[in-house]
Amino acid sequence: QEGNESSETEAIKAKIISHPQYSSLLEAYVDCQKVGAPPEVVARLAAARQEFESRQRSSLNSRDSTNKDPELDQFMEAYYDMLVKYREELTRPIQEAMDFIRRIETQLNMLSNGPVRIFNSTGN
Repeated sequence: QEGNESSETEAIKAKIISHPQYSSLLEAYVDCQKVGAPPEVVARLAAARQEFESRQRSSLNSRDSTNKDPELDQFMEAYYDMLVKYREELTRPIQEAMDFIRRIETQLNMLSNGPVRIFNSTGN
């Protein structure tokens, strides 16, 4: 019975990976992982995603898109929406902190004679 569950799990995974919305789902997941990550981690995540997408494109012809599964479609859409909202929730406190730091920098610049930089950020 354990082997049957394993093969069933693998079949479900295969259906999810071959779903047309999987790439969007993966992108949303990776975007969540990038929030607050150091630049080198962001670069590795982007490279891994690009590698996956290139493998996905090469196997695109072997996809079986004739099987319509409304339940899976609904799951993929709901999970994607949840990941997008999660990323927004993760990003909000970081953005608020950056806005606070910028306000402090502005106030310090007004009080001092020279420019004050707390972070050497490039557009963050």
